[in-house]
Order: sequence, then C-alpha cells, then structure tokens
Amino acid sequence: MESPVATSVLFVCLVGPVMPVGLRITQANGVQQYNVELQPKPLAKLALISVVLALAVGGIVTNDISGKLFRKLRLTQRTSRSSVWGDTFHEYSGVILVELGDGRRVEGWVRYYSDEPTPASLFLENAAWVTDENTLIPIDGPGILITQELGIRSIEFLRWTVEPEKSGG
Repeated sequence: MESPVATSVLFVCLVGPVMPVGLRITQANGVQQYNVELQPKPLAKLALISVVLALAVGGIVTNDISGKLFRKLRLTQRTSRSSVWGDTFHEYSGVILVELGDGRRVEGWVRYYSDEPTPASLFLENAAWVTDENTLIPIDGPGILITQELGIRSIEFLRWTVEPEKSGG
C-alpha cells in the first residue's frame, strides 16, 4: 500500500512547500467569505507523484526486489511474498502437471493462480487430461479451473519452450 505520508514527503522534496489546494478569505460588506482554490500545477504534480509511487511500490512488491536486496545483503533468507506457493508460481511458470486428490492428472499452461495456498486455485489454459498411458486428452475450451475442492496432491513444473496460443477476442 502506498503511504500518504511518503507521497507528501516526496511532494515537498520535489516540488517544495506548495499547497495543491488553497483557502482564500475575502471580506465583502462585513462578511467573511471562504473560497477553496485548486492550484492546477501542484495538484497535477501531486497526482503524478502518487501514480509513480504506487507503480514503483507495486513493482517492488510483485517482483520481490526488496527481498532480493535483503537476501543479497544476507539480512534474510525469506522473500517478501507471503507464501512458498506464491514464490513458486511467480518464479516458475509455463507447463505444469497437476495430480488431483482423486488421482487424475491434468497438464496445461499456468495462466492464473491464487495468491495464497489456501484456498488453492489454478487456471490452466491449453489443458489436457493425462491418462495412465501418458497420452493427452485435450480439454475442449480455453482451459480448466482447478479449485481447492478437487484437492491438489502435487504439481510438477515441466520444461517447455513453446508459448501457448493466444485466443482471439
């Protein structure tokens, strides 16, 4: 999450002590009037800083940049992600072979995966059932959604170099 304090500090450091919104007090016929005035340039700069900071923080967290730095400095051995599930799917993608709780096996390209191992969910595109004889029976349609209810016994990450076909639409 982006911090409003970090955005404010960065704004003051880059732009200076300028308020993006001002209050103008005027007196007319003995009555004080208060008007809020937007300062377009400082407001645009504040919005730009917020967007850039949010994108930077998102990229750092998603790609484990802070974790990599701390591991390189030998301050930790952990990643900044919340689970080994997320680490594994972020690091290794491509074709996987999933053994389900009932013993069936399905193979396909990892398209989506849940952030946490509980509930474990995967979407495999260009998927196929794998028979006991290791033949593939293609699944008709874009893929298969594997949910926690099916039970995942194991996941094998296979070596594959061809990209899946992109469906039109």
